[in-house]
Amino acid sequence: MSVVAMEAQPPPPTNKLDLNLNMEYFMTPPGRLRVAEGVLALAALISIVEGYCGFDASRYGFLLFVVIVAMLESILILAVFVLRFDEQLSKGVDIPLTLLLNDGIALICFFISSTLALLSVGRCESLKFARLIGALFILSLFIVSVGLNYYNYLRWQERLSEKENGKTSTITESSPTVLT
Repeated sequence: MSVVAMEAQPPPPTNKLDLNLNMEYFMTPPGRLRVAEGVLALAALISIVEGYCGFDASRYGFLLFVVIVAMLESILILAVFVLRFDEQLSKGVDIPLTLLLNDGIALICFFISSTLALLSVGRCESLKFARLIGALFILSLFIVSVGLNYYNYLRWQERLSEKENGKTSTITESSPTVLT
């Protein structure tokens, strides 16, 4: 009679990464506007690079800077909300106010960029159409940024009202005349 010793083996490792993603964020109006911001920034980047004119080197550099920062910003903010980092960050940071300020600065930059891009359309005769399309994409980024600022303002006001409703305040009357 032979005895076989058996040992318990741990289950084989799985390559499955278990992330709790917030894919519903893409269905919200701010999520859709963020995706539109990223896509428009990429399209504007392609159009601006294609329509480069040597006479507009300083405008060109500013437009590229604004569009690249907008694209990186939208990717970063989408990652924060999809990976649910906003829930952990909200303990120490007022996220709606931060997004409102960030998108407010981006709104000003998009306004300046769209103005510069529209003014530079007729600067060179070659590739005028690419510069026009790039200017329209930047103008679209300005409009999307207005929508993002609106939703950020609503979220910030909602958070302020939640903070105020959470406080319990007692009002005491010290005056001898109390209206009844």
